[in-house]
Amino acid sequence: MCGRYELSCNAADLDEHFGDIVPGQQWEPLVSSASYNIAPSQQCLVIRKHKDDTAVERIIWGFRPHWAKKGWINARAETVFTLPTFKQSAMKRRCLVAANGWYEWQGSKPKRQPYHIHLPDRGVFAFAGVWTARKVEEEWEISFAILTMEALGRVREIHDRMPVVLDPLHYKEWLSPDTEAPQTLLGTTPYAELASFPVSTFVNDPKNDSLQCAEEQKGL
Repeated sequence: MCGRYELSCNAADLDEHFGDIVPGQQWEPLVSSASYNIAPSQQCLVIRKHKDDTAVERIIWGFRPHWAKKGWINARAETVFTLPTFKQSAMKRRCLVAANGWYEWQGSKPKRQPYHIHLPDRGVFAFAGVWTARKVEEEWEISFAILTMEALGRVREIHDRMPVVLDPLHYKEWLSPDTEAPQTLLGTTPYAELASFPVSTFVNDPKNDSLQCAEEQKGL
């Protein structure tokens, strides 16, 4: 699963990585400060198709259709295209979720060890996501879920699931509602070899959001 992640890159990094998708995008207002401990229910940086445009905006992490009494932070890649909860969004309302890494916990309570998982260069990437909309007091509330898959490589030593990290070559196809068989894009991540290190349990509290969350804990 994916229940906490980091986005701490600057506007220039985002423009370099996503510039072909949203040319001319002004990133500065959207990344005024680093976020080292992003949690469900927060407003998160997402790229999605909206009508004929590709929008970059902050929307709620916690996929909640109009009929639902709760939200879902994750959707399984194996079933997202078939489960009634997600099927329509998976076919027509897909998104990219910008990130620099995510956290996963190893072991059983109460002494679970948190790990930070990232690309070897700590660079920016995108989770595959799906979004939905519902009307709340005459305003549209947009929310999303992050897709997960079976863990790859060394991530399996920490957890059996991981978020789907998309191949940048497939960003446009994933976003387009006209793409045929978009599910085939989910098994083509170029990031099979991810890096990780243990971090402090400081990250356990979602109220904590500082560099301390993402610093390697030596000697563990």
